[in-house]
Amino acid sequence: MKVYKTMLWISIAIFIIPQIRCSDRFSYWSRNEHLTNYLSTRNEIYTLNSSSKLMCVNECTKTANCVSVFYIEKSCRLNNVYFTGKAELVHKPGSEYIASVTACSSNPCLNGGTCSPSESGSSFTCDCLSGSKDNLCKADND
Repeated sequence: MKVYKTMLWISIAIFIIPQIRCSDRFSYWSRNEHLTNYLSTRNEIYTLNSSSKLMCVNECTKTANCVSVFYIEKSCRLNNVYFTGKAELVHKPGSEYIASVTACSSNPCLNGGTCSPSESGSSFTCDCLSGSKDNLCKADND
């Protein structure tokens, strides 16, 4: 009888442990040391509490248009753009920048164009502003 009660208790304990749903989308992510200790003040989709960087990245993979995150003090900021330089960021000690690695990682679209990676991440398309003449959004004088 004690064995049965112990097994029942274990079954209940396993049943009430919360499950974490991981993204179905596979992707590569990279931490950018150059942008450590910096945060974005724009292009944020939303902010959430997250106990780990891994959970932060997983949340981004489940969120439409999310391509990068800033993680600081158990706070996760999901972004819809890639950041390549500090000029567009503010100094914030302790912050880490992590971005998905796709064909859009290098910001190939010019003149304000928006890069959209393919499902596999190996190719991209540019949504160009008017006046652009090719798939990289080059202007006539570029």
